[in-house]
Amino acid sequence: MTESGIALVHRFYDAMHAADVAGLLATLAPDFVGHVNEGIPGGYGGTHVGGEHMLRNCWAPIHRTFGALPYPSRYLIAEPGHVIVTGEYRGTPPATRRQFTAAFAHVHRLDEKKIAELHQITDPCQWARALSNIDVAKAVFDAVRARDLDALLRVYSDDIVIRDDPRLPYGGEYQGRDGAIQHAAGFAGTWDPHQSPSDRDPAEVLLDAGTQIVAVWQLKASHRHQRLDQTTVSLLNFENGRVVSLEMFHRDTGELRAFLNESAAGAQTRVRS
Repeated sequence: MTESGIALVHRFYDAMHAADVAGLLATLAPDFVGHVNEGIPGGYGGTHVGGEHMLRNCWAPIHRTFGALPYPSRYLIAEPGHVIVTGEYRGTPPATRRQFTAAFAHVHRLDEKKIAELHQITDPCQWARALSNIDVAKAVFDAVRARDLDALLRVYSDDIVIRDDPRLPYGGEYQGRDGAIQHAAGFAGTWDPHQSPSDRDPAEVLLDAGTQIVAVWQLKASHRHQRLDQTTVSLLNFENGRVVSLEMFHRDTGELRAFLNESAAGAQTRVRS
């Protein structure tokens, strides 16, 4: 390892602090792989393949959510082709304005004068303390508003359990990532045809109960001259800054079914005519 390897890693951090996307990507190999500490709130942990993927699905959303950047303090030459950097993350999440620091160690593997692989080691508990469960709950409803499935999955635990009234078309119990995708698709497929963009705003009120958040929100829809605006209560349970279970309680499921049945009957009548 020569000083040029350490200079490359310096450029990596300099580009990150300067928000220089092109400069940052220029330090990464085409087949770059990033390994991020599991347990960071928001579901950003795990393996990310490709520099653009890492930037779009990890570094950029982490910076937006936590306002955090890495501040290196030591650069250590390790086994051939490796540089270890230690330091601390410093950030202030916009949602909480709660400043935090978290120590880190980054292991960079270099190849052909590029960073080919990065292993990040940090304390996820420090990140979790900076971002309350209610902030994650807000992210859930922001994702629902935007119909952003990727954002929703980032705040769900990999083994999430979702329960909705089985009398609804998308009701029942759903488990894991695939179940969450199925439930989201069922909800959107059922209600999107009857909702304007403003109807898709649930106007949620969130109540913080520690490891559980109680959300009171409105399910709104329209069909011809019929208007639906029903209160729903959701219970979100959290572990390590992610949603591990979600359960919906509708005020009047019969009213929801009647609305959907009448809409379906109206559509069939229009087709026959």
